[in-house]
Amino acid sequence: MRRKEKRRKKERAAILHKKSGDPGYKNFHIPYPEYYGSFFNRLVRDYCAELEQQHAIDFDDMILKATDKIKSGTFISPWKYILIDEFQDISLARLELIKQIIAKTSGCVLNCVGDDWQAIYHFSGGKLEVTTRFSDYIGTYTLTKLEKTYRYNSSIALTVGAFIQANPEQFRKDVKAPCIDNNPHVHLLDCRDGNTYKILAEHFVKENKKFHTSLAMASKAIELIKDIKNRDPKASVAILARYNFLLTPLIRFLKNPLNSHFYDIKDYLSLQDKENIHIWTFQRAKGLEADYCILLGFSGGKFGFPSRITNSVLLDALMPQTDPYPYSEERRLFYVALTRAKKDSYIVADPLLPSVFVNEILSPKYHLDIQSSRFAHQFREIFKCPFCKNGYYELVEGRYGPYYRCTSGVICSSQPRVCEICGAPSIDKKEISVCKNPSCRHAIAICALCGRKMVLRQGPHGKFWGCTGYGLKQDPCKFTQNFERLNKILHLYSKQKIF
Repeated sequence: MRRKEKRRKKERAAILHKKSGDPGYKNFHIPYPEYYGSFFNRLVRDYCAELEQQHAIDFDDMILKATDKIKSGTFISPWKYILIDEFQDISLARLELIKQIIAKTSGCVLNCVGDDWQAIYHFSGGKLEVTTRFSDYIGTYTLTKLEKTYRYNSSIALTVGAFIQANPEQFRKDVKAPCIDNNPHVHLLDCRDGNTYKILAEHFVKENKKFHTSLAMASKAIELIKDIKNRDPKASVAILARYNFLLTPLIRFLKNPLNSHFYDIKDYLSLQDKENIHIWTFQRAKGLEADYCILLGFSGGKFGFPSRITNSVLLDALMPQTDPYPYSEERRLFYVALTRAKKDSYIVADPLLPSVFVNEILSPKYHLDIQSSRFAHQFREIFKCPFCKNGYYELVEGRYGPYYRCTSGVICSSQPRVCEICGAPSIDKKEISVCKNPSCRHAIAICALCGRKMVLRQGPHGKFWGCTGYGLKQDPCKFTQNFERLNKILHLYSKQKIF
């Protein structure tokens, strides 16, 4: 009996070792690693004891035990053709199970369907790189890209495609929509605009109460619902947010206006207006759709979007590492939320506490309709000419490609180049050209003699910057720059982004 118990404990310890992925506490720079290690060991011991007492196994046990059965040959897989849906959310434990089935089954064929742009389940063990670096984990494969969408129009496809592919880890895709529309269908709005906001703000001031941003967001959503229903009475409308607390005021209002913060405007929405209205979090919205979507919570701060809530180092050590691009999973959440709409998406943001994502999409390369005087001013400032008083830059097509020119005409001869990252004007300085968009600030090296772009080259004595005019038949340029010196200047300007 004791031998049996010891063997079970040993098996359980091996399984938990696999579950934790052998995190290696010291590798994650965890403070007080001995204390946390002791705490985790006690937690595992008590958890295993509870499972033993209940004669139960958990989900990971099922996966890991099944993997061991196939690996040892106890179970012979009868499946020759394996189809995996939602592959982008697969964990390493489930991947190992699949690999063992393939290894032990002669002529086994694996077919995986997944969208790396919608990989939003890192908290449950999902690892993006299993999809984007499939050959490293599985082996050789044939890739088929599905690049046609029938849900939303070309305007939404253009905007979300540019945004999600800013992360180099994501697959490059050129998504096309049969519904081609040159008008922008992604709208940016100010949560502090509108009559509903003014009514609520005045009421809270009189009552000497704090007016939370969530109420400002909800008040704008109510106005939008009314406007949409006036134009399209039978349309379905979804209100989405990163967190449930942003949706609570709306839920209360739709159920019973008298018990909500919006009792002063209780007749603002009719019973007919309230039909076909959905309220989802970004996570829950995956796989769902509506004619119009209203996205709330785009502000900075800990509970804004993107979320700045960080896990404890101990929890991070137990989960698969994410790709290093800033807010990578939050970006994919934004993609999921924005693509729930068939017709139009409305982004409700706070200009007084700006979101990193809003700052990013306030850029020429995004097909955006700015319905806010504050955000419109912020966008317009990107194009203000710094060399004259009244001029603004406009994009024109030249003989050698697009460039900007000042609207002041002959008074101002400024002609900045186009930023290769965001498409905004890029102002030339002596040795570099810097993007005028404060959320981009992309800098490139330029030739101090002829103004052409400099490129990194390898010489017999190491790296150096060389002019792209080198080797040209007409007007050649052989100017070079010291690698380390120019690199420091570029690094300095790239650090001046506004986040």
